[in-house]
Amino acid sequence: MQAFFFALISCIHNLFTAYIYPIKPKEALCMELIKDYIRLNSVMPTVTLRNVFEFDCIVPDNMPDVARILAVEGTTFVENVRMDNTFVVTDFIINYNVLYMSDNDESPVKAFNTIANHSLTGDIPTATRDILLRAVSTVENVEFTLINSRKLSIRASVRIDVKITNNMEQGITTDIAQVPGIQILTNQENISICTENITSDCNISSNLELPGVKQPFAKLLRSDPQVGDINYTVTGDKMQIRGNLSICTLYIADGGSKPLQIIENQIPFTHIVDVEVRDESQCRTVDYAIKSFNIDIIEDNDGVRRVLNVNSTVVFNIKSYTTEQINILEDAYALEADLQLTKEEVSAAGNIEELTSTFVLKDVAGKDDTLPGIKEIVNVTCNPGIVESTCQDGAVLITGFVFCNVLYLTDDPEMPVATFNVKIPFEQLFEHRNSNSQMQANVNIDINHISFGIISDNEIELRISITARGIITTSISFNIVTDCVEVSDYEGENSVICCAPILLYIVQPGDSIWKIAKKYRTDPELLKKINRLPEPYIIYPGQKLLISK
Repeated sequence: MQAFFFALISCIHNLFTAYIYPIKPKEALCMELIKDYIRLNSVMPTVTLRNVFEFDCIVPDNMPDVARILAVEGTTFVENVRMDNTFVVTDFIINYNVLYMSDNDESPVKAFNTIANHSLTGDIPTATRDILLRAVSTVENVEFTLINSRKLSIRASVRIDVKITNNMEQGITTDIAQVPGIQILTNQENISICTENITSDCNISSNLELPGVKQPFAKLLRSDPQVGDINYTVTGDKMQIRGNLSICTLYIADGGSKPLQIIENQIPFTHIVDVEVRDESQCRTVDYAIKSFNIDIIEDNDGVRRVLNVNSTVVFNIKSYTTEQINILEDAYALEADLQLTKEEVSAAGNIEELTSTFVLKDVAGKDDTLPGIKEIVNVTCNPGIVESTCQDGAVLITGFVFCNVLYLTDDPEMPVATFNVKIPFEQLFEHRNSNSQMQANVNIDINHISFGIISDNEIELRISITARGIITTSISFNIVTDCVEVSDYEGENSVICCAPILLYIVQPGDSIWKIAKKYRTDPELLKKINRLPEPYIIYPGQKLLISK
C-alpha cells in the first residue's frame, strides 16, 4: 500500500514539474544500424516452358536418296541459361538421328545424325536479380514429313524445366549503435543457405570390343546412351560420384545372315569433385545430364572393325545446403528518445532435407495397328515428363508420367525397323517422417534401368527402375529492421507516466516483460531485478509489478 501511495505522489509531482518546466528539445541522434550480411535462399517451384520447333533436314551428300523414313529420334541438351530482365532465356541443341530406307538393295537401311540449335524464352516475374538457374530439356515428341528424297521437315515438341533458387544477399539488422540507453530485443531463426553451386564435367572414354560371336561392324545406325545408378559419398573434402553409362547400339553387321544387329554395353565411371565441408548436417543435391556423346568404329589389333570407341561428357550440378542460426533485431526502444522502426518482411528457406527413393514402374505398351509386328526389340528409351510433388504429414506424394520410345525390328522387308511412343503415368507415395503439409517438395526422377519383354507381336511389357531425388523445404518469413529514426514532438501517456520514479503495475493479458518495459521506458533487466522474477521470467495476468525508472 505504501508503494502505491508513493507512486501516486511521484506521478503528481512529475506531472506538475513537466508542466512548469517543459523538456528542452534534444540534439538529433546519429544512430547506425548494425547488420550481418547473408545470402538468403528460397527454392521456387520449377518453371516449365514448352514449344514446338521446326527444322528442315537435308540428307548428307554422301548418303543415298530417301525412299521411306523409318524413325526420327531427338535428344537435347541445354547449353546456356540466363536471365534477361524478368525473362529466362535457354539456348539448347537437338541431336536428331534419322533412320530411313533407301533404294540400295545391298544395304537398304541407312542412318545419319544432324544437329539443330534453338532458343526458348519464358517470363518469370517473381525471380529476383540474384538467382541460381539450372535448366533441363526434354524432347517429348517428334513428327516428320518427307518433302522429297533429299529433304524432310521435322517438328519437335520440347519441354524445358527451369529450376530457380533465389540467392539474394540480405542485410540482417542485429543492433542499433550510438543511441544512449538503447534496449534491443533479438530473435533467432534457423535458415538454410546454399553454400556451394558447383558444375563439373565428367569425361568418359572407353574402347568396347564386340563379343566373339558377333559379326564385325559395317555401319552404325543408332546409339542410345543413358546415365544411371548414380550415387555419391563424401569423404573429407572430396565427393566421389559413381554411376554407369549404358549404351545400346543398332548396327549393320559385316557379313552373316542377319544384317541388323544389336549390342548393349555398360561403362562404369567414377568422378571426384572437391567440395566444402562445414558440418555433418549439410544437405546436397546432385543433378546430371549427358552433355556430349560420340561413338565410332575402330579396328582391333588384327585390323578388324570390332571395337567401338566411346567419348562422352556427363555434366554434374552439385548444390550444398547448410543450416545456420542468425540473430535478428525484432524490436528496440530508447530510455530517453522516441524511436520509430521501419520493417520489411523477407522469406527464406528453413529446414532442408534430402529425399531419395527408388521404385519400379510396370506397364504394357502396345503399338499402332498400322505398324508391322514386333520381331525383336532394339531398345527402349525413356524421358521423364512433368513431375508434381506434394508434401503430406509423414509422406511425400509424387505424380507424373514417363515418355517411352520403342525401337524394334520387324519381318517386313519394306519396313525392317519401326518405332512407336507410349506415355506411362505413375503415382508414388514415399514415407518421410519429417514431412508435413506446410512444406514444399522439389523432386526430379532419374531413369536407372529399362527392361522389356515381348508379349505378342503387338505388345511389350516394360519395367522401368526410377529413382526420385530432391529436397523438401520449410519456407519461413520474418521481419527485419531496415530503418530507425527518432520521432520528434512525441506526445502520449507513456512519456508522462515514465517520468515517475516508481509505480505499481498490474499485468494485463498478453503482456510480457519486454512490452511492459518498452511501454514505460525502463530497463527490462531492472524490471526483473526489483521484482525478483526467477527464470524464465514468466508473468501472469493480475500479477503486481513495481516499475522503476
